[in-house]
Amino acid sequence: MSSQKVVNTLHATTVATQDMNIAGNLMLKGVAVVSPKDKQKVRIGAIAPGVIVAPNGPLKEVTIIFPVNVGDGQVMFLSFTQDVDNLVFTNAKFANGSTLGPKVKAGDTITLFYHEATNKWFKLAGGNNK
Repeated sequence: MSSQKVVNTLHATTVATQDMNIAGNLMLKGVAVVSPKDKQKVRIGAIAPGVIVAPNGPLKEVTIIFPVNVGDGQVMFLSFTQDVDNLVFTNAKFANGSTLGPKVKAGDTITLFYHEATNKWFKLAGGNNK
């Protein structure tokens, strides 16, 4: 006999997740889809869960400006739909091996985690496609 229970709504300050299975749809609100032109800058909002860089074609260069006011534990992803010859990051410090580029290919993506004590972004998943 299964001990699974269906929960439609959950409000809690803390939740133990060691035995939790989640099924269904995951919705991310606030994901930015941007279409910069060559050599433009893309500013990421402080609470954006992610940014999809989707220009009309390949770019020679694009600059990603990270938010200044981020919270400890913030997770964010960056994804690219076109090749970029030179990807530049500003306003952020990264742990070793936790960035993309400088050259990215269509399909490259990275998920980052902000650690306040070190003031650095750490790579959780993704990277450059080889």
